[in-house]
Parts: sequence; structure tokens; C-alpha cells
Amino acid sequence: MTFDEVCLECISNKDLVFHWNRLTGNSLGVQRSPIIEAVDKACGYNPDEKVLADFISFVWDYVWQPIKNKEYLINTDDLQITTLNGQKEIQ
Repeated sequence: MTFDEVCLECISNKDLVFHWNRLTGNSLGVQRSPIIEAVDKACGYNPDEKVLADFISFVWDYVWQPIKNKEYLINTDDLQITTLNGQKEIQ
């Protein structure tokens, strides 16, 4: 899996984006009212574009690098994440 594919997977994960927004105070992908969307479109403004670089940096630091460096072993069958030293972090 490439970094681009990981980014696409992360951005499509609504829970991940929701909690990233909650922690950062951003509103990436949040539905806006039709009038605000129309004004933004007319002005050429895309609020998601401003924070997308921050989200990509987050994915690089906290998703891609740990996977690339093999810091975590992920078992998706039972949603268990284990560090290489054997400590279970999520069960």
C-alpha cells in the first residue's frame, strides 16, 4: 500500500476524520449549509483545502510512519493492536 492509498483510506474513514476534527478544531469534510456552500463556491473558497495539508501531515506522522517502521502489528480479525514489544494497546 502506498502513502497515497493510505491517505485516501484515512480521509474516507468518517470516524478518523471526526476525531481529528474534534482534536484539532478543524472541520474537514463537514457539511455546510447550502447558502454557505454557494458563497464559498462563487468566491472560489474551499475550507477543506486549507486543512488538508495538516491532515496529510497527521496521516504521515501517526499512521504511515508507524506502519512503515513496523512499530505496530495490526490484527483486524479481533481489532487488536500490539506494539512490537508485545504490549497490547487496543482490544
